[in-house]
Amino acid sequence: MTAPAKKGAGVLGITGTLPQSEKGLELHETEPAAVTALTDQYPEFFGTRRKIFDPCCGPGAIVRTLEDAGHVLDAADIANYE
Repeated sequence: MTAPAKKGAGVLGITGTLPQSEKGLELHETEPAAVTALTDQYPEFFGTRRKIFDPCCGPGAIVRTLEDAGHVLDAADIANYE
């Protein structure tokens, strides 16, 4: 029998060992299917077409999915991911 994992143990492996100054920018893109699942889960928010601001849009995976669903977006990011 194995001992139960400590709370937060899964997060420890994500932090890494490099200081932020050496990591540079980190990009964690969201799959379009995850955005669609979110919009399906919260139709009271996403069912009404509204203007949405994404302040960390990266290359725009979330933006494109929401625009395809009819939403109007303003999007920005600290880097240019052309």
